[in-house]
Amino acid sequence: MSPLTKREESLPQDHVLIKTKNKIEDNFVAGGSNAIDVSIFWGIKELDKKDASMWDPEDLGKIVWDDDIDFNIAEPTA
Repeated sequence: MSPLTKREESLPQDHVLIKTKNKIEDNFVAGGSNAIDVSIFWGIKELDKKDASMWDPEDLGKIVWDDDIDFNIAEPTA
């Protein structure tokens, strides 16, 4: 075992998260720091806003969890 000789890639280059990161880095450089905080939430199907107040900015609604989400990585098919 030896130290890494190149950056470890956990996702393929055509993955939507990698494409998003590349688009942000390539197109939205700001003065000073080019770091952008991005929050990604997994397992949420939608927000139920039927009882939410449109006048209360903190009342976002109720989270509807996606019970069908599967975090297992599928084996690539040849």
